[in-house]
Amino acid sequence: MSRALGLVPHLFVKDVDVSLSFYGRAFGAVELFRSVLPNGVVLFVELAVGDARLLVSQEIPRLDALAPSTLGGTPMLLTLETEDPDDLVRRAVFAGARVEAPVEEMFFGERYGRIVDPDGHRWALTTKRSGSRPKTSTRGRHARSDVCGGPTCWTIAPWFRCAASSTGWGRRCCTPSRSPKSPPPSATSSSPNPATPSPRGTSSSASRSPKPRTPRNWSSSARPRAPPPSC
Repeated sequence: MSRALGLVPHLFVKDVDVSLSFYGRAFGAVELFRSVLPNGVVLFVELAVGDARLLVSQEIPRLDALAPSTLGGTPMLLTLETEDPDDLVRRAVFAGARVEAPVEEMFFGERYGRIVDPDGHRWALTTKRSGSRPKTSTRGRHARSDVCGGPTCWTIAPWFRCAASSTGWGRRCCTPSRSPKSPPPSATSSSPNPATPSPRGTSSSASRSPKPRTPRNWSSSARPRAPPPSC
């Protein structure tokens, strides 16, 4: 069975040479190959952008190959991974791009921002993903991972906490931890502490006269459960 070998974005622009100058200054793109028709129209130019490839062609209306400025925008977003998105955004703005969304720490643990190049193509500049879903993240202000009592807790926001169960595949979502209600004072003074039962064979009256069991609730003499781990 055949399988896909790669995915190469193909962009259409008004002026190929002007666009290549922008991609070179902003992203460090290098021209690999150029195909030109007999009438002088640039059919496509293959660029190397890091480890990826990019095709750029001149707008040809009769072939429905239109640039974003002709269409009035673009629904596509190109994602470019980099070690320093802040520096790449500065370079792109200096080369002629405009900022659509400033670079900032996102809740999924990456620095992320968006720009629009002079031809109207939208670019997302982000740090390189370490996997399909990061297990830990300490870069984000609202995304971090800590170890509390065994499970790994992922704090998405200060008012919401998701804890990945240490024994299951899924994620167990819960609200911030709350301290349990304290039992009434009368319950603690009327019965002995169940955590320290009397040993067998002693002369204690409590061991010779067992009392009927009562349900474990806050009104009984049972010790309250410990609060859930807090991240």
